[in-house]
Amino acid sequence: AGLQLEHTRAALALEANPPGEVAVAFTDIQSSTQLWEAAPEGMKAGLAAHNAAIRRIIMEVRAYEVKTIGDAFMVSFTEADGAYDFALRVQEALVETAWSQEVLDSHELCVATAGGGGASGRLWAGPRVRIGAHWG
Repeated sequence: AGLQLEHTRAALALEANPPGEVAVAFTDIQSSTQLWEAAPEGMKAGLAAHNAAIRRIIMEVRAYEVKTIGDAFMVSFTEADGAYDFALRVQEALVETAWSQEVLDSHELCVATAGGGGASGRLWAGPRVRIGAHWG
């Protein structure tokens, strides 16, 4: 699996410098410093799940991981709609991620529901991940 991932990354790297305009998306876990202080073990596993989900979606939408610093990703796309598709897919994947109860209980930003609560009204569960995109 590791060799296949590296081969795919190498193939995508060939597309990393397309001529003309590109889209760039930036991700960041909101209040990550406080989350790490409150739930260090939960965040260790949570960050691994977060990174795996983002990298899986990068591959699915044929984007390019420019760099990662801590919990933040910089990702490039050949089309603007690729960045928005990526952002939506990441949010959907992260709300389905099995975050530890330690993380969910550690910060008021980790769980939100709509319409009286319950799993069916869940807006998100786990750290909030901001995603911004730019085309140019």
